[in-house]
Amino acid sequence: MTLRPARPVPRSEPKNLASFAASSAALGSSKTRMGLERMIPRGPLGRQQMRNLRIFAGSEHPHAAQNPETLDIAGMSRKNKVGA
Repeated sequence: MTLRPARPVPRSEPKNLASFAASSAALGSSKTRMGLERMIPRGPLGRQQMRNLRIFAGSEHPHAAQNPETLDIAGMSRKNKVGA
């Protein structure tokens, strides 16, 4: 019986962490885009969704947040103002 040499165990971390950090920062949006591309169905609708997709690095983006206003529906109806 002959013994085979042990195969190296694959590692999840890269050998050079500095270069990995630089490359992941540069490719962060493409990694996100590729991940989303795999989740969206393939076809005309999926291609349209990917064309409309915008990915921003970080939490800053040029779009304003929604500012909902309260709508007093009871005050708009005449029936609610007339007493019984």
